[in-house]
Amino acid sequence: MKALERKTALVTGAERGIGRAIALRLAADGAAVIVNYLADAVAAAAVVAEIAAAGAQAYALQADVSDPAQVDAMFGAIPELHVLVNNAGVGTPGMLGQIDPAVFDSVFAVNVRGVMLCAQAAIARMPAGGRIVNISSSTAVHPIPGMSAYVASKAA
Repeated sequence: MKALERKTALVTGAERGIGRAIALRLAADGAAVIVNYLADAVAAAAVVAEIAAAGAQAYALQADVSDPAQVDAMFGAIPELHVLVNNAGVGTPGMLGQIDPAVFDSVFAVNVRGVMLCAQAAIARMPAGGRIVNISSSTAVHPIPGMSAYVASKAA
């Protein structure tokens, strides 16, 4: 029996990059994987297809993790959840002295509020022993010049 057999995992921002790799690994460990994505349905479908081709279960759910109504709808479509990986993130270049407050707010909405919203929704639905994994970034301790909002949000 695989470690995550009969478990369901949701990975936010799973259509590419680190989220994709996490989704593939969870599937390889036996989990049924929910591939969350914001806009790229084609990429999300490709991850689902790759997981299915390897013999595991997966499906995609579109939702903006910064929007409470969309988070509620996404979690409402998940009958049982054992693992949440908060991976979705955005970064917009900008020096601190020049960044537009609306850009700052949009980065924090996804990278900080989205983590909180998804964690709250997951806690309400997880059985005992469920797990929440929050993905941050090395930029939280090794900042990248010109990425002030992203760095601050990942430190948060």
